[in-house]
Amino acid sequence: MRIQKTLIVLVLVSFIIFALFAFSSLRVTYGALEKQVNEARVKLAECEAKIERYESDKNCDIDDAFIERIARERLNLCHPNEIIMEYQLNQ
Repeated sequence: MRIQKTLIVLVLVSFIIFALFAFSSLRVTYGALEKQVNEARVKLAECEAKIERYESDKNCDIDDAFIERIARERLNLCHPNEIIMEYQLNQ
C-alpha cells in the first residue's frame, strides 16, 4: 500500500514538472509568434501606405510638357530632326 502511494506521488510530481516545462515552452513560442504577427502588421501598414501613394500618383494629371522635359533632362532624348550641341569647358 505504501509503495502504491509513493508511486502515485512520484507520477503526479513527474506530471506536474512535465506540465510546467510544456507550459513555459508554449509561452516562449507564443511570444515569438506574437512578435512575428506585430512585425507583419507593421509591414502590412507600410505596404498599404505605398499602395495609397501609388494610387494618388496614378490619378494625378501629367501634361505633355512635363513628359517632354523629363525625357530631355533625365533620359537625354530629343526630337528626330533636332541637332544636339555639346560644349565642354576646359578646366
